[in-house]
Amino acid sequence: MYNEIKMKSYKILLRLVTCIIFLLGGLYMLLVGKTNSFVFFRNEFLVKFYGLFSVIVSAYFLYGFIKLYKKRNSALILTNEGLINNTNNFYKHTVKWNDIKEIKKVKYQSHYIIVVVLNNENYYLNKISNKLLKSVAKQNSKILGSFFFINANDFLGYSNDELVTYLMKQVNLPLL
Repeated sequence: MYNEIKMKSYKILLRLVTCIIFLLGGLYMLLVGKTNSFVFFRNEFLVKFYGLFSVIVSAYFLYGFIKLYKKRNSALILTNEGLINNTNNFYKHTVKWNDIKEIKKVKYQSHYIIVVVLNNENYYLNKISNKLLKSVAKQNSKILGSFFFINANDFLGYSNDELVTYLMKQVNLPLL
């Protein structure tokens, strides 16, 4: 078995367009900061500061979304061995099917994510070489119940419920 769930390109393109709009707005504020055309604040230095801040932040996100759009790789890869999750940066190794204990939908802050609870979580945590990512993964494990999660809200063609049902069928877990 080999199945790939691809990312949706149009959502990435919408975010690219949004970043470009903010970049252009920041450039406008930087270049035309001397005029009194800004209703909310008239201070020239404040206008230039907000323009510079807008340019830096939008350029940072623009870089990330361009890189993501160029890749347009599979968000999830399901193989005979297990599951490979490319929707976050924490863990890009294969999680074996028999190490998956539970798949559940969890509300975190204002949206839902899919949490994959693992039998031997420490084994997979030790595979993370970056110390910062490992500490963030440990915090996510305390908060969510597992560090291995799938964010289906953004780029996948499935809803959270559809993806949970599909993955539970793959793992042969009982449907809730």
